[in-house]
Amino acid sequence: MNRRKAGWLWAFVCVVAVATVAAWGLQGLKRGDVDPVGAAFAFAGLVVAGWSGWLSWQGLRHQESDAVAMAGRLAQAVLRAETDARAQLLGGDGTTIDVRFGFRPAAARDAAGAALEGRLSEVVSYYRQLRPGRLVITGAPGSGKTVLALELLLALLEERKPEDPVPVRLPLASWDTLPVAHPGTGPSMSAGTALDPGEAVQVIRAWVCRHLSRYRISPTTAEALMDAGLILPVLDGLDEMDAGDTPGYGSRARQALDVLNAFQRGRAKAGLVLTCRSGQYRALEALEVWAKDAVRVEISQISPDQARLFIQRRVGSTPRWQGVLETLGRAPSSPLARALSTPWRLTVAVTVHEQRDLTGAYLHSPQDLLGPALGTDRAIRDYLLELFLQDATARHRNQRGGTYTPAQVRAWLGVLAAYLNTNAVTGRTVAGRTLSGTDLVLHELWPLAGSRPRIVHAALLAVMPLGVTALYLWTDGPTLLTGLFIALALLIFGLTWSVAWPEPSWAAEVWLRTPQDRRTTGYRIQLWLVNRFAPGFWGLGRCGWGSGVRGACVISPCFCVPAAGPRLCPGVWAGSCVGPPMPVCSAVLASPTSSAIANSRTGSLTHQPPLRAVVLRLDTPSGCAARAKAGTLDTKGRQPQRAAVRPDSSGAARAWAGASLAR
Repeated sequence: MNRRKAGWLWAFVCVVAVATVAAWGLQGLKRGDVDPVGAAFAFAGLVVAGWSGWLSWQGLRHQESDAVAMAGRLAQAVLRAETDARAQLLGGDGTTIDVRFGFRPAAARDAAGAALEGRLSEVVSYYRQLRPGRLVITGAPGSGKTVLALELLLALLEERKPEDPVPVRLPLASWDTLPVAHPGTGPSMSAGTALDPGEAVQVIRAWVCRHLSRYRISPTTAEALMDAGLILPVLDGLDEMDAGDTPGYGSRARQALDVLNAFQRGRAKAGLVLTCRSGQYRALEALEVWAKDAVRVEISQISPDQARLFIQRRVGSTPRWQGVLETLGRAPSSPLARALSTPWRLTVAVTVHEQRDLTGAYLHSPQDLLGPALGTDRAIRDYLLELFLQDATARHRNQRGGTYTPAQVRAWLGVLAAYLNTNAVTGRTVAGRTLSGTDLVLHELWPLAGSRPRIVHAALLAVMPLGVTALYLWTDGPTLLTGLFIALALLIFGLTWSVAWPEPSWAAEVWLRTPQDRRTTGYRIQLWLVNRFAPGFWGLGRCGWGSGVRGACVISPCFCVPAAGPRLCPGVWAGSCVGPPMPVCSAVLASPTSSAIANSRTGSLTHQPPLRAVVLRLDTPSGCAARAKAGTLDTKGRQPQRAAVRPDSSGAARAWAGASLAR
């Protein structure tokens, strides 16, 4: 069930509920008990307030904005986010290794302006010479492809002019708008079928626009930026789109290249930056598939002299590293030199061996790298990965201020690796979708726990209407309203169970990403309700006090909280439409105007605590602890991304972490 159909269904439920409650409030009233003037003014105020609120919302959604100004705001947001990402990748003081790369000609259709060689410090000037601006960065695992792309992205942002496009990094593993990206969903494209440029633009446009929500960009603004050519996609991890190391012709990587080759702006190819492991890219080239009208460069390994220079820049002339420096200079083909030939492992080696405890003592000695137990480059790699895990868990605190232990992280990574490995081997299908063997998305991880979370979640949401039914049976006996709530409980259970693979709404991604965002959104909703429904409370009086309190405190969460599970927007809409108007209708229809004027202070009833539950706590339909796509895995409120991994047959945490981090 798509979002539009779900929204209309919830709207229908709310209209029926309001009509039923209005009829319930009218029953039993004697002629003359209702002041027609007061009722007319109250209902007119409600209608006008609701209509003006709807128009305001539509105006905010579809307002025209200056694309150049919005691109400037987006550039600042991307710069802040990617600067933090760079600090996390490099660690320590953020010193980079000036890696070299060389031009690798394709079989045909290379972009013009490519130099034979380049280096990280000159990557911006290298890219600006390309016509069109399409660059493919390849290299071995851990060679620094992501760092090179990040340096290019940050340099382009720092030198950006107002009319220049904004580079935005997107993980290719999250590209689920590809044709046949998920069997049974989305557009289809048979093998060998050329994609129309217009279709390619729409496929990329939909994915990029959804990704821009993490920067608080509305869908309308994102589409305007894409249409104006003010977005430069920096596509990270073509090799991470498939579980195997040798992508075939039916792979997602091949489909992605087909779409990118058809991606144009006007008559020219659209600019982009792409990263991929060399082995996977060569496998695609063997299938006669490559990035057309682009320049492919390959990052070279770090020489022992480069490694020595980097260590000296980071730590100085310290005796602790003297043995390592001498080994690199004396034996350039030693296991240590081979192990430190990639930027990732070299950076990890320096970072973890420079960590100190509270007394100032170093936690690890670089001389351990020369021990007999580390006689192979593979042993050194595993040793560095173990130290990296310990260092990462010690430096990063969770939301409660504590730290996780390496054993906990290893166990969790092992469970995720085993889950992905099982999906890749068996190809099992749940609710019409084949489970991914490469992607980790919080709101799509519920099959990890089986069907029990879905049953519990649906049952808990249905309990609220049943609880209200019990309350009314206890106070008023069987009525038409109790029957409505029983039907509502069954409807909620069925809807929650039927929506197995929901997509988080744009509002959830933008307004609910951090605790501060959720608090602010809750206050905004309450203020909006006070502003929009205050005219209706003009008719609230003493005779309607009881039903007003009961409706506000009991009926509103009954509609609002269950609706917030499958969809945030319909949930807030239902709560705001059914919650406040319900006590208003009951009170206005049962009270004279004079009493309403005397008790106008009762407008404070619109501050309903249950409404805050909608925005302060969102459960996915699976019952997972993640807050849809707005959830976080760290303590800084960053949106989680799809992480592509290649666990080996053992499902070990090392294999999982190594494949995920050594990019």
